[in-house]
Amino acid sequence: MVNRFYQRIISELRMTIRPVFGVTDRYGEMIACSDESQIGRMIDGFRMEQDLFSQNGITFRTLPASSANRYAVFVQSAEPSAAEQASLIASFLKIMLNQDESSDSQTEFLRKVLYGQIPEGLLYEKLKKLSINDKVGHYVAAVHSVSGYQPRFYHFCDTFLVSHDKDYIFLDEERNVILIREDTKGDIETLFVQQLKQLESQYGISASAGISKVSMDLLDLPELYRQADLAMRSACACDPAKTVMMNGHLGYSGIIGRMSPEECRKYLEETDPTPITQDEEMLFTVRKFLENDLNISETAKKLYINRNTLIYRLNKIQKDTGLDLRKFDDAMTFKTALMVRNHQNTGR
Repeated sequence: MVNRFYQRIISELRMTIRPVFGVTDRYGEMIACSDESQIGRMIDGFRMEQDLFSQNGITFRTLPASSANRYAVFVQSAEPSAAEQASLIASFLKIMLNQDESSDSQTEFLRKVLYGQIPEGLLYEKLKKLSINDKVGHYVAAVHSVSGYQPRFYHFCDTFLVSHDKDYIFLDEERNVILIREDTKGDIETLFVQQLKQLESQYGISASAGISKVSMDLLDLPELYRQADLAMRSACACDPAKTVMMNGHLGYSGIIGRMSPEECRKYLEETDPTPITQDEEMLFTVRKFLENDLNISETAKKLYINRNTLIYRLNKIQKDTGLDLRKFDDAMTFKTALMVRNHQNTGR
């Protein structure tokens, strides 16, 4: 939310300041910039110092102590006026950030509601005080980095998933990103698929998301969180191409999403897809065969290979695993094993 706040203010100021300017985090990544094409770029050789400083022709001014020196304003100029500009921008951001603190209070309050830490008797009075609209539907989304632990995963999600001021985002106890949104009556699943694709194309981070049902009562947030978490676990268990799952459409992947690590281990002792998962060509062949309903001709066409080549691969899979994917029961057994393996590998 901080990144979005900074970018909003920077965008309003860019017509009054000539050099390119913005805000960088402690690592030197531009999280907001008057030239939006530079957002996400790293400043070469950057190191965070105190107060006002210059590096490689760029002038920096750290933001106030309330930001724990995690951010600095930058002006891409070494002219004497750049120091004054950076200081003025930093002062303006401080004033605006203080005015925006209510937004942080809203997020923290809803986080506590989500975890069941707010008594029902205090809920509605606090909602009114914080100007949170409880007359519209809300849903919860849980987002998990399939690429493994990413130190700035929250920052990336804040950039790409938060679309307006009624989105509340925070990092939960298991390092997944949680998003609480008002229901806009749009296609929620399509929106998330597009946003996660953008996240992957920009930063190479693959993520899965689970989305709860919509509720008109914010007292339901703990249940919505449970639904979103289960849907996210189920999405992680599915084929990697399936990045988003909605509660209510989980199918048997919802059963796999509930499996404990010990249950996964025991299942894979009986049916282990490892020989196939270690061969990318064979794994891709299996997925296409399953996608095309075990149809040999259609799968061969989609893979741009002849039928005999596909049959040879299926025979090899049967030899390695004991499962003939041309038979429905064996195909379902193998697909389930793949899903259990995916679920196990996500660490969820």
